Amino acid sequence: VPSGAEPGGGGLVRIGVGAAVTLAAGLSFVATRSGPRATQDSANYLAIAAALARDGTLTGVSGAPITVFPPGYPALLAVGDALLGASVWHRLLPALCAAVTVACVASIVARHVIDRRWVLIAAFATAVSPALGLVWMTTWSEGPFVAVVAVFLVATDRLWASRRDAGASSGSRRSSGWWRWLTVAVLACWAACALRYAGVVLIGVLGCAVAL
Repeated sequence: VPSGAEPGGGGLVRIGVGAAVTLAAGLSFVATRSGPRATQDSANYLAIAAALARDGTLTGVSGAPITVFPPGYPALLAVGDALLGASVWHRLLPALCAAVTVACVASIVARHVIDRRWVLIAAFATAVSPALGLVWMTTWSEGPFVAVVAVFLVATDRLWASRRDAGASSGSRRSSGWWRWLTVAVLACWAACALRYAGVVLIGVLGCAVAL
């Protein structure tokens, strides 16, 4: 990592990243002002969430048990609905996912560039991405999934850096920072698998991060 690429390299950059995070969350919140966009998959997510809250089953719109979707996202909806109410939670969740995703992208880029303008470009490009914007206005598992993958990438990036730094200073790769980021990466990997079956791919990525 270039010496000038460490995070927190300037107040203006931090302000800019904060503005990008706020923009992403704000756009999501505005886009869902009349309620999140819903599709057939959304209907099944909502039905499963209601069934989980009601009797702990994974029941889709048809009334039959459904396993084509992992239980993580419906469970997340059910918990949020119980705590905040569906009208608030279904808008707040994608906005939070947008904020986390933009912040993580900025964090990763900041560690690998010297010119700080690239951090702002990456952050704002992510915040106004049409593809991500669609995800952040729809009741889909992709929103939390992308946010969790972003956290996973931050953790693996820091995992490599912690191991390298520890090896350079003491010859041991298992420093406290290494274990901390490994824990974050494992939890993010587990959450990704719970949200979408595609999350299983991260297991291999994590394995490479630990082994290399």
